[in-house]
Amino acid sequence: MPLRREEVLRKLRNKKDEIKNFESKRKRKIGSYLKKIKNLDSNKLKDLTGFCGAKPLEGGDFVKKFEFDDLDDWISKSLEQKIIGGVDGSQISPQKNYDIPIGLVNSVLVGNDYSNNERFFTKEISIITPEDFELGSNYSFSKDLINAERDKLERQISIDFLKEDYPNSYLFIDGPLVLSHINKMKKELRDKYLEKITSLLEKSRENNVPVIGFVDTSYSCDLTYMLDEAGICEKEDKVYDAILIDKLLEGGDRTELFTCHRDDKTSINQTPALANYGEFQDRITFFYINLGEGSSCRVELPKWCFEKGIIEEVADIIRCEAYKGDGYPLILNKAHKEAVITYSEEKTFQKMVREISSGNISLKEIRKGRGKQDVYW
Repeated sequence: MPLRREEVLRKLRNKKDEIKNFESKRKRKIGSYLKKIKNLDSNKLKDLTGFCGAKPLEGGDFVKKFEFDDLDDWISKSLEQKIIGGVDGSQISPQKNYDIPIGLVNSVLVGNDYSNNERFFTKEISIITPEDFELGSNYSFSKDLINAERDKLERQISIDFLKEDYPNSYLFIDGPLVLSHINKMKKELRDKYLEKITSLLEKSRENNVPVIGFVDTSYSCDLTYMLDEAGICEKEDKVYDAILIDKLLEGGDRTELFTCHRDDKTSINQTPALANYGEFQDRITFFYINLGEGSSCRVELPKWCFEKGIIEEVADIIRCEAYKGDGYPLILNKAHKEAVITYSEEKTFQKMVREISSGNISLKEIRKGRGKQDVYW
């Protein structure tokens, strides 16, 4: 049944004052945070401890301006002799029409070698079976296990790239290095994520290959939480970092670098996700960068990149990739296009599942099929 337009409009109008009050209140909060963050004094933050949201690492101006003379020449020089990799994935979740839960995860790595203008491509596929669900102590049709297996495959294909020991190489992954979402999962699944992310960080450091966690739309509150913890601003409802940053950065600009100390526990008895990262607990850094239209993007990096003095070099790689990709890193766009599973491919996979499960079709599937036929009593 379609929505009744007039009724919806009437109810929206009834809420007009409530919406305006919320907007006005939020503008005041944003204004307060902006005033403080523009004149951020790192000395007031040096005594912060524990999971305080974030701590400044670079110092100097909060906004690092981007300046260039000839853009095309700058891009050419920035990418010269570089090897850029990008990883993404996709999945097919088990269908509830069948008794046997079978899924598929797919991971792709796309690479550009700017030293000789060559491209390379790697693809891995894994089938998720009922035994995988049992070992994971998971509901047979849960998407959580499928997502965890996809993450595992993406991390593994990333580690394989790092092991190649390509000179002057950089690896983009589509998503953060700080995995806050795992706090809502069962221990078995959390451990799967933690094992792979810490292995990736270790291999990145060992092979001196920056792993760039790229978050196009971030809802993190690390900077505002930091200001709250330092007593610089009064603790109020959440204001996302990106909402503030959007008002401060122009095209190509970035913020200074921060160490992430996020407190993302979901209950009083829980620990933040980073508390389970072992030696990497305080070794993930981030900055925000404006890559054109839309909200500022968040970039997460291992701390060794700062210690090696290559943060601006990494920022330039991101700017170049975004320029070539119309505001989004070209290498990640290519990885996404190669990884996506089309509707027809998903249907083909389901047909294969039916063929190998021919003797185990559930009553539900049979009844569904019969429901499409003429029935005579």
